[in-house]
Amino acid sequence: MTFLGLVFILICFAAALSRSKNSCEKIEQWKNRAASRLPHLPTDSVTSSSPLEDTQKEEKRLQYVFPPLQPKTSSRTSMGLKRLEKSNWLTLDAHYTSEHQVRNYLLRTSHPNVIQCLPGSEAACHEVLSIAVDFLITRFPDHFTMEGKTITNHIANESFLVGPDCPNPLEVAARLAMEDFNVLMKNTETGKYHLQASATLFPAGWKLQERIGTTMANLHGPVPGWKEKMGGAVRRERQTFTRLEKTGAVLFTVRTYMQPLEDLEDEEAAALIHQVRGWEEEIRVYKGWDVWGGAFEEWCEKRFGR
Repeated sequence: MTFLGLVFILICFAAALSRSKNSCEKIEQWKNRAASRLPHLPTDSVTSSSPLEDTQKEEKRLQYVFPPLQPKTSSRTSMGLKRLEKSNWLTLDAHYTSEHQVRNYLLRTSHPNVIQCLPGSEAACHEVLSIAVDFLITRFPDHFTMEGKTITNHIANESFLVGPDCPNPLEVAARLAMEDFNVLMKNTETGKYHLQASATLFPAGWKLQERIGTTMANLHGPVPGWKEKMGGAVRRERQTFTRLEKTGAVLFTVRTYMQPLEDLEDEEAAALIHQVRGWEEEIRVYKGWDVWGGAFEEWCEKRFGR
Protein backbone atom coordinates (compact mmCIF):
# COMPACT_ATOMS: atom_id res chain seq x y z
CA MET A 1 0.00 0.00 0.00
CA THR A 2 1.41 3.37 -1.02
CA PHE A 3 0.27 6.37 0.98
CA LEU A 4 -0.01 9.49 -1.14
CA GLY A 5 1.03 11.42 1.93
CA LEU A 6 -1.87 13.85 1.90
CA VAL A 7 -4.50 14.51 4.51
CA PHE A 8 -7.23 16.88 3.36
CA ILE A 9 -8.98 18.75 6.14
CA LEU A 10 -11.98 20.61 4.79
CA ILE A 11 -13.03 23.03 7.48
CA CYS A 12 -16.18 24.99 6.82
CA PHE A 13 -18.39 25.97 9.71
CA ALA A 14 -21.69 26.29 7.92
CA ALA A 15 -23.38 23.89 10.29
CA ALA A 16 -22.67 25.98 13.35
CA LEU A 17 -26.02 25.06 14.80
CA SER A 18 -25.27 21.38 14.34
CA ARG A 19 -22.27 21.84 16.61
CA SER A 20 -24.26 23.43 19.38
CA LYS A 21 -24.81 21.57 22.60
CA ASN A 22 -28.52 21.02 21.94
CA SER A 23 -27.87 19.56 18.49
CA CYS A 24 -25.18 17.22 19.79
CA GLU A 25 -27.62 16.02 22.45
CA LYS A 26 -30.21 15.35 19.73
CA ILE A 27 -27.68 13.30 17.79
CA GLU A 28 -26.88 11.25 20.89
CA GLN A 29 -30.62 10.70 21.40
CA TRP A 30 -30.93 9.52 17.80
CA LYS A 31 -28.03 7.12 18.30
CA ASN A 32 -29.77 5.66 21.33
CA ARG A 33 -33.05 5.25 19.43
CA ALA A 34 -31.18 3.54 16.60
CA ALA A 35 -29.39 1.23 19.00
CA SER A 36 -32.66 0.33 20.74
CA ARG A 37 -33.76 -1.36 17.52
CA LEU A 38 -30.72 -3.63 17.50
CA PRO A 39 -31.38 -6.54 19.89
CA HIS A 40 -27.72 -7.59 20.10
CA LEU A 41 -26.57 -4.05 20.93
CA PRO A 42 -28.48 -2.79 24.01
CA THR A 43 -29.24 0.90 24.35
CA ASP A 44 -27.48 1.27 27.69
CA SER A 45 -24.18 0.41 26.00
CA VAL A 46 -24.33 3.58 23.92
CA THR A 47 -22.39 6.09 25.96
CA SER A 48 -20.05 8.98 25.31
CA SER A 49 -17.19 7.01 26.80
CA SER A 50 -15.90 3.45 26.60
CA PRO A 51 -13.00 1.22 27.67
CA LEU A 52 -11.12 2.80 24.78
CA GLU A 53 -10.54 5.92 26.88
CA ASP A 54 -7.53 4.43 28.65
CA THR A 55 -6.11 3.30 25.33
CA GLN A 56 -6.62 6.76 23.89
CA LYS A 57 -4.70 8.37 26.75
CA GLU A 58 -1.75 6.12 26.03
CA GLU A 59 -1.93 6.86 22.31
CA LYS A 60 -2.58 10.59 22.59
CA ARG A 61 0.86 11.37 21.26
CA LEU A 62 0.04 9.68 17.95
CA GLN A 63 -3.50 10.97 17.53
CA TYR A 64 -4.40 13.38 14.79
CA VAL A 65 -5.03 16.93 16.01
CA PHE A 66 -6.90 19.48 13.91
CA PRO A 67 -5.13 22.79 13.31
CA PRO A 68 -6.79 25.68 15.16
CA LEU A 69 -9.07 28.09 13.33
CA GLN A 70 -7.39 31.24 12.09
CA PRO A 71 -9.16 34.63 11.96
CA LYS A 72 -7.81 35.35 8.46
CA THR A 73 -8.86 32.00 7.01
CA SER A 74 -10.80 32.20 3.73
CA SER A 75 -14.47 32.98 4.18
CA ARG A 76 -15.36 29.93 2.12
CA THR A 77 -13.10 27.02 2.83
CA SER A 78 -9.98 26.32 4.84
CA MET A 79 -8.00 23.32 3.67
CA GLY A 80 -5.06 21.84 5.52
CA LEU A 81 -2.53 19.58 3.82
CA LYS A 82 0.01 17.44 5.60
CA ARG A 83 1.85 14.18 5.16
CA LEU A 84 -0.06 11.23 6.48
CA GLU A 85 1.15 9.70 9.72
CA LYS A 86 0.80 6.03 8.81
CA SER A 87 -0.02 5.02 12.38
CA ASN A 88 -3.08 7.28 12.16
CA TRP A 89 -4.44 6.12 8.81
CA LEU A 90 -7.54 4.70 10.52
CA THR A 91 -8.61 6.17 13.84
CA LEU A 92 -10.12 4.77 17.01
CA ASP A 93 -11.51 6.87 19.85
CA ALA A 94 -14.03 6.92 22.69
CA HIS A 95 -16.92 7.47 20.26
CA TYR A 96 -16.36 4.14 18.54
CA THR A 97 -19.14 2.26 20.34
CA SER A 98 -21.88 4.84 19.80
CA GLU A 99 -20.96 5.43 16.15
CA HIS A 100 -20.70 1.69 15.56
CA GLN A 101 -24.30 1.32 16.71
CA VAL A 102 -25.44 3.84 14.12
CA ARG A 103 -23.32 2.31 11.34
CA ASN A 104 -24.83 -1.13 11.98
CA TYR A 105 -28.32 0.34 12.04
CA LEU A 106 -27.82 2.14 8.70
CA LEU A 107 -26.32 -0.94 7.07
CA ARG A 108 -29.28 -2.95 8.26
CA THR A 109 -32.09 -0.56 7.33
CA SER A 110 -30.70 1.58 4.47
CA HIS A 111 -28.13 -0.64 2.80
CA PRO A 112 -28.58 0.63 -0.81
CA ASN A 113 -28.23 4.21 0.42
CA VAL A 114 -24.91 3.68 2.18
CA ILE A 115 -23.16 0.91 0.20
CA GLN A 116 -22.65 0.89 -3.58
CA CYS A 117 -20.17 -1.30 -5.50
CA LEU A 118 -20.26 -1.13 -9.30
CA PRO A 119 -19.21 -4.09 -11.48
CA GLY A 120 -15.45 -4.18 -11.91
CA SER A 121 -14.70 -2.83 -8.43
CA GLU A 122 -14.65 -6.23 -6.71
CA ALA A 123 -10.86 -6.66 -6.64
CA ALA A 124 -10.32 -3.14 -5.31
CA CYS A 125 -12.92 -3.67 -2.56
CA HIS A 126 -11.16 -6.86 -1.47
CA GLU A 127 -7.87 -4.97 -1.39
CA VAL A 128 -9.45 -2.26 0.77
CA LEU A 129 -10.60 -4.85 3.30
CA SER A 130 -7.21 -6.56 3.25
CA ILE A 131 -5.21 -3.42 4.08
CA ALA A 132 -7.82 -2.27 6.63
CA VAL A 133 -7.64 -5.61 8.45
CA ASP A 134 -3.82 -5.63 8.39
CA PHE A 135 -3.77 -2.11 9.80
CA LEU A 136 -6.32 -2.71 12.57
CA ILE A 137 -4.81 -5.93 13.91
CA THR A 138 -1.35 -4.34 13.90
CA ARG A 139 -2.25 -0.89 15.22
CA PHE A 140 -4.91 -2.01 17.72
CA PRO A 141 -4.03 -5.63 18.63
CA ASP A 142 -6.04 -5.48 21.87
CA HIS A 143 -9.23 -4.72 19.96
CA PHE A 144 -8.85 -6.63 16.67
CA THR A 145 -7.42 -10.12 16.20
CA MET A 146 -7.19 -12.63 13.35
CA GLU A 147 -7.69 -16.37 13.57
CA GLY A 148 -7.50 -18.18 10.27
CA LYS A 149 -9.67 -16.24 7.82
CA THR A 150 -11.75 -14.54 10.51
CA ILE A 151 -11.22 -11.14 12.12
CA THR A 152 -12.77 -10.51 15.52
CA ASN A 153 -13.77 -7.06 16.72
CA HIS A 154 -13.47 -7.36 20.51
CA ILE A 155 -15.01 -3.93 21.10
CA ALA A 156 -18.32 -4.93 19.50
CA ASN A 157 -17.92 -8.69 19.98
CA GLU A 158 -18.36 -9.34 16.25
CA SER A 159 -16.47 -11.58 13.81
CA PHE A 160 -16.26 -11.45 10.01
CA LEU A 161 -14.89 -13.62 7.24
CA VAL A 162 -12.11 -11.94 5.25
CA GLY A 163 -10.20 -12.91 2.14
CA PRO A 164 -11.40 -13.92 -1.35
CA ASP A 165 -14.42 -15.79 0.06
CA CYS A 166 -15.82 -12.69 1.77
CA PRO A 167 -19.02 -11.75 -0.15
CA ASN A 168 -19.13 -8.10 0.97
CA PRO A 169 -15.58 -6.80 1.64
CA LEU A 170 -16.34 -3.07 1.57
CA GLU A 171 -19.23 -3.51 4.00
CA VAL A 172 -17.02 -5.48 6.39
CA ALA A 173 -14.41 -2.71 6.26
CA ALA A 174 -17.14 -0.18 7.09
CA ARG A 175 -18.31 -2.30 10.04
CA LEU A 176 -14.78 -2.49 11.46
CA ALA A 177 -13.55 1.10 11.06
CA MET A 178 -14.82 4.56 11.97
CA GLU A 179 -14.07 5.97 8.52
CA ASP A 180 -16.13 5.93 5.33
CA PHE A 181 -14.40 4.28 2.36
CA ASN A 182 -14.49 5.50 -1.25
CA VAL A 183 -12.82 3.73 -4.18
CA LEU A 184 -11.80 5.75 -7.24
CA MET A 185 -10.84 3.85 -10.39
CA LYS A 186 -9.40 5.29 -13.59
CA ASN A 187 -11.66 5.15 -16.63
CA THR A 188 -9.61 4.09 -19.65
CA GLU A 189 -11.81 6.09 -22.02
CA THR A 190 -11.97 9.41 -20.16
CA GLY A 191 -8.66 9.13 -18.31
CA LYS A 192 -10.45 10.38 -15.19
CA TYR A 193 -11.03 8.70 -11.86
CA HIS A 194 -14.63 7.70 -11.12
CA LEU A 195 -16.26 6.69 -7.85
CA GLN A 196 -16.77 2.97 -8.46
CA ALA A 197 -17.44 1.79 -4.91
CA SER A 198 -18.32 3.51 -1.67
CA ALA A 199 -19.29 2.82 1.91
CA THR A 200 -20.54 6.26 2.92
CA LEU A 201 -22.56 6.18 6.12
CA PHE A 202 -22.08 9.78 7.25
CA PRO A 203 -22.15 11.92 4.07
CA ALA A 204 -21.75 15.67 4.37
CA GLY A 205 -24.64 16.98 2.32
CA TRP A 206 -24.72 14.54 -0.62
CA LYS A 207 -26.40 11.26 -1.56
CA LEU A 208 -24.35 8.23 -2.54
CA GLN A 209 -26.92 6.94 -5.02
CA GLU A 210 -26.67 10.21 -6.95
CA ARG A 211 -22.85 10.28 -7.03
CA ILE A 212 -21.79 6.67 -7.59
CA GLY A 213 -20.03 6.31 -10.94
CA THR A 214 -19.26 10.03 -11.30
CA THR A 215 -15.88 11.74 -11.40
CA MET A 216 -14.22 13.38 -8.42
CA ALA A 217 -15.07 16.83 -9.79
CA ASN A 218 -18.74 15.88 -10.16
CA LEU A 219 -18.85 14.62 -6.60
CA HIS A 220 -18.53 18.23 -5.48
CA GLY A 221 -20.07 19.92 -8.51
CA PRO A 222 -23.12 21.40 -6.72
CA VAL A 223 -20.98 23.02 -4.02
CA PRO A 224 -20.48 26.77 -4.62
CA GLY A 225 -16.80 27.56 -5.05
CA TRP A 226 -15.67 23.92 -5.44
CA LYS A 227 -13.74 24.64 -8.64
CA GLU A 228 -11.94 27.55 -6.98
CA LYS A 229 -11.38 26.07 -3.53
CA MET A 230 -11.63 22.29 -4.05
CA GLY A 231 -15.02 22.15 -2.43
CA GLY A 232 -16.48 22.61 1.02
CA ALA A 233 -17.97 20.61 3.84
CA VAL A 234 -20.65 21.32 6.38
CA ARG A 235 -18.55 19.85 9.15
CA ARG A 236 -14.88 19.37 9.95
CA GLU A 237 -13.55 16.41 8.00
CA ARG A 238 -10.36 14.41 7.84
CA GLN A 239 -9.72 12.77 4.48
CA THR A 240 -6.81 10.53 3.51
CA PHE A 241 -5.81 9.48 0.00
CA THR A 242 -4.06 6.16 -0.60
CA ARG A 243 -2.93 4.37 -3.76
CA LEU A 244 -3.79 0.66 -3.70
CA GLU A 245 -0.74 -1.28 -4.85
CA LYS A 246 -2.41 -4.32 -6.42
CA THR A 247 -5.31 -2.75 -8.32
CA GLY A 248 -3.98 0.77 -8.81
CA ALA A 249 -7.24 2.25 -7.54
CA VAL A 250 -7.24 5.29 -5.26
CA LEU A 251 -8.85 4.92 -1.86
CA PHE A 252 -9.92 7.96 0.08
CA THR A 253 -11.31 7.71 3.57
CA VAL A 254 -13.48 10.29 5.28
CA ARG A 255 -13.98 10.83 8.99
CA THR A 256 -16.44 13.53 10.04
CA TYR A 257 -16.16 15.23 13.42
CA MET A 258 -18.55 17.46 15.33
CA GLN A 259 -17.53 19.93 18.01
CA PRO A 260 -19.86 21.89 20.34
CA LEU A 261 -19.49 25.65 20.07
CA GLU A 262 -19.02 25.80 23.83
CA ASP A 263 -15.78 23.83 23.48
CA LEU A 264 -14.12 26.48 21.30
CA GLU A 265 -11.50 28.69 22.92
CA ASP A 266 -12.06 32.44 22.59
CA GLU A 267 -9.56 32.79 19.74
CA GLU A 268 -11.14 30.00 17.70
CA ALA A 269 -14.66 31.20 18.48
CA ALA A 270 -13.73 34.68 17.22
CA ALA A 271 -12.21 33.14 14.09
CA LEU A 272 -15.41 31.18 13.48
CA ILE A 273 -17.52 34.33 13.71
CA HIS A 274 -15.15 36.10 11.32
CA GLN A 275 -15.47 33.29 8.79
CA VAL A 276 -19.23 32.82 8.95
CA ARG A 277 -20.01 36.53 8.77
CA GLY A 278 -17.66 36.83 5.80
CA TRP A 279 -19.50 34.32 3.63
CA GLU A 280 -20.85 35.46 0.30
CA GLU A 281 -24.58 35.18 -0.29
CA GLU A 282 -24.38 31.99 -2.39
CA ILE A 283 -22.50 30.26 0.41
CA ARG A 284 -25.01 31.44 3.02
CA VAL A 285 -27.88 30.06 0.94
CA TYR A 286 -26.10 26.77 0.27
CA LYS A 287 -25.26 26.30 3.94
CA GLY A 288 -28.83 26.93 5.09
CA TRP A 289 -28.25 30.16 6.98
CA ASP A 290 -32.00 30.77 7.17
CA VAL A 291 -32.33 27.61 9.28
CA TRP A 292 -29.57 28.07 11.86
CA GLY A 293 -28.37 31.66 11.40
CA GLY A 294 -30.59 33.08 14.12
CA ALA A 295 -29.34 30.59 16.71
CA PHE A 296 -25.75 31.28 15.66
CA GLU A 297 -26.18 35.04 16.15
CA GLU A 298 -27.73 34.40 19.58
CA TRP A 299 -24.64 32.39 20.50
CA CYS A 300 -22.41 35.23 19.26
CA GLU A 301 -24.31 37.72 21.40
CA LYS A 302 -24.13 35.51 24.47
CA ARG A 303 -20.44 34.68 24.00
CA PHE A 304 -19.04 38.06 22.95
CA GLY A 305 -21.89 40.53 23.26
CA ARG A 306 -21.84 41.23 19.53
